[in-house]
Amino acid sequence: MSNKNQYEDLLREELIQRTGEGCDITDILREKELSDNPEDFFNSLPEPVVRPDFPFDEPEMLEDILAECDFDYSLPKKEISFDSISGAWTGRCVGCALGKPFECFPFTGGKDGLHGWRFIYEWYSQAGKYPIRSYAPKNSPAAEKYDIELEPGSSPSFAENIKFMQSDDDIRYMMLALLVLQKHGFDFTPADVGRVWLSNLPIDMTFTAERQAYINASLLDGFDDGDIFYISHHNNPYREWIGAQIRIDVYGYAAAGDPKKAAIAAAKDALFSHTKNGVYGAMFFAAVIAAAFVEKDINRLIDIGLSCIPRKCRLRGEIEAAREIALGAADEKELAEKVVSRYPAMSTVHTINNAALCTAALVWGNGDFERSVTTAVLGGLDTDCNGATVGSVAGAINGFDAIPDRWKAPLNDTVYSSIAGFHPIKISDCAKLTEKLRTGHVND
Repeated sequence: MSNKNQYEDLLREELIQRTGEGCDITDILREKELSDNPEDFFNSLPEPVVRPDFPFDEPEMLEDILAECDFDYSLPKKEISFDSISGAWTGRCVGCALGKPFECFPFTGGKDGLHGWRFIYEWYSQAGKYPIRSYAPKNSPAAEKYDIELEPGSSPSFAENIKFMQSDDDIRYMMLALLVLQKHGFDFTPADVGRVWLSNLPIDMTFTAERQAYINASLLDGFDDGDIFYISHHNNPYREWIGAQIRIDVYGYAAAGDPKKAAIAAAKDALFSHTKNGVYGAMFFAAVIAAAFVEKDINRLIDIGLSCIPRKCRLRGEIEAAREIALGAADEKELAEKVVSRYPAMSTVHTINNAALCTAALVWGNGDFERSVTTAVLGGLDTDCNGATVGSVAGAINGFDAIPDRWKAPLNDTVYSSIAGFHPIKISDCAKLTEKLRTGHVND
């Protein structure tokens, strides 16, 4: 990509981002028409200023974020079982593996006026495999009919091939979170997260917001928490995309039964690369996951998650809307169509639309592991991320023993992460490491 095209893309995404967060970009658009140098224009953009009439209040600094959260919930007293920790890990891997072959056009964003979910449905239906009860079949008559194909790099996750959870960013960040907690416990800071990344994660395994934060941090002569706002914002129009939401599950596992603790940890991790709803989505699902180890009612879990994000953020209203869509849907296809239709101009890897789809899938599944995870993947958008997130929640609710063998057996208790020390590793060993973190026996 030429330098000009790179900055044209950055500028386009930045203007979309500013519009979403309530900035008036009229003057910027006017000045853009007079500029013939996208790089200079992008680098001279003024700081974003939210319109006075924007109806949301979306703080960016940790202390301000936490001040806007209610953290008002009650949970049943219940012993945390290792079966549920193992179930969460396994559920995440199942959901990620199920969604990975569909993480490509048009399954994510659709084409020819059809949303992405329709092509996932057709892939399974025309292969005689719908409703979804298995990993993605590598062949389907839908391929020729719609001129589509599965993501070629995901062939180790095809139903005919699968023998382990293949390396994926949804899995790599789980291992990095383990390293953060092993080194710092829950007292870590956003800068600690960044240092773990730069020491253990190759830059070519990062994308969008994570890659830009990685670049920003690596160009500094060392960094600390005073640099985090620059690291997460500079040249980073992806700062409300889904990256933070997909990497916080371990905090929910290690803080099982304590949603506030999980949400705060998720916020600190997210702040290294994200802002506003990019952070809130991470907090919401970390809280839901932590609560799912002791609370099985899905609507209660959603209420708990909402109490752990700012009161007047955009995400809150979309979570509520997704819940209502799921409660009124006739089937999972109607659910997918109605949720995705709410976001015609939003990136398929934004936090808000994907969080809404995950929420709707959880409500529709109502605790059933298979129904929850398959609905999340059917919906399209960021298929592997959503399958993984919903898999964590449904896995924690059900526990390992209750996850159907047709989902867990093909993984052979094995995950490849491309992170040193965790490649390969048994999924059950990841659960054991997490249990040590949860109980304070890290060095045992």
